[in-house]
Amino acid sequence: MHVWVGMTVPSVSQVCTNWGVAVGPVKLDPRAEQHGRLLKEWREDRGIKRTELIKMLADQGVTLSYDYVNKIEGGTRALSGVDIEIREAWRHILGVSQEEWEEKTGLKVMDLIPEPSPLTFEYEKLLPIPATLQKAIDEFGEEYPDLFDPAWQRTLAGLRFEDGMAVGPQTPEHWVDQYLLLKKFRRHVK
Repeated sequence: MHVWVGMTVPSVSQVCTNWGVAVGPVKLDPRAEQHGRLLKEWREDRGIKRTELIKMLADQGVTLSYDYVNKIEGGTRALSGVDIEIREAWRHILGVSQEEWEEKTGLKVMDLIPEPSPLTFEYEKLLPIPATLQKAIDEFGEEYPDLFDPAWQRTLAGLRFEDGMAVGPQTPEHWVDQYLLLKKFRRHVK
């Protein structure tokens, strides 16, 4: 019991005991602890201070607080619960390869832009360029030259189909928005 201004206030452990709640040290998820140690080790091995990491993440469009990064590196917040875009930005900044990341964390990485395959000609036959995508290429190609790249065109055309049904962007402007989103995350994948 604690005494405060003439009043007797029960301690947290007493309240919890009275309510039948177990009190003791908080057990951390061993995987979260492992991920936290690994992220901290990678960061320190590269000579990056935590504040520098936060600034580098912000430069990639990811805003995290010092406390949030501290909780992840300390293992009190699970890396597996962090948005994949944030994990990808973090991985990119630390310069960790996709293979090493997946092997050591067990977490998959985002692979938005497929590598060209020898079966490209078959892929092109299966996924024609939608008229609105072609219109986006014609209208915005000068501003975004990647739109003329057949690999980008196939990638974008792939967004149009899901389970054999035409879905995805419906206007040239929406195609450009999708392209810009993919391009943003492609930087993190490399």
